[in-house]
Amino acid sequence: MTAVVPGGRSTTSDEIQAVFSRFGDCRPDGGLPRAEPPDVEALLDKASDYVAEYERTFVGVVAEETYRQQARVPGGRVDVRGFPSDTMVQRRDLKSDVLLVRAPAGDRWIQFRDVFEVDGKPVRDRDERLTKLFLQPSADARRQEEDIAAASARYNIGDVNRTVNLPMLALTVLDPGNRPGFRFARGNAPLPRRRSSTRKRSAGTR
Repeated sequence: MTAVVPGGRSTTSDEIQAVFSRFGDCRPDGGLPRAEPPDVEALLDKASDYVAEYERTFVGVVAEETYRQQARVPGGRVDVRGFPSDTMVQRRDLKSDVLLVRAPAGDRWIQFRDVFEVDGKPVRDRDERLTKLFLQPSADARRQEEDIAAASARYNIGDVNRTVNLPMLALTVLDPGNRPGFRFARGNAPLPRRRSSTRKRSAGTR
């Protein structure tokens, strides 16, 4: 899945790897690694700063996305136990505008996929849907955020309701508000122990 930003730049879920390589062990000239690589926490701090700046500068940029989905779902036949005995393949091609919008509470950004074409056919209610989401929003901020997520996922296929298949989801791991919910280690080093088993997880992390 690739979102192409005007000017030819592409953004994918591999962006998180690029963020780390930006602050990794190699010298700017591409030479051999330094003798003493940076501390993991220092590296994470720099990567988080980069993501925060990326969020600020990317808001307002609209990327056109071509997204092909394929999923296997249970067919119509079942065995003697009542379980599906065959599967069928679903495919769907979406064309969308993908953009970052400020969350209703104003404390963070969320991604919005505005689908305008499904399998080569234009979406008929697009203008009405956008008006309802952003010009006539729900009075409850949480409800509006759920409406935006549902609108982004309305054309997903498969038998699982999901709202996380968005191009820049991986970057949210490095968001300063989400980092405490994850553990990081260098290479094959063991993961550090959690600082507290009772730490409250940030919204949006699992």
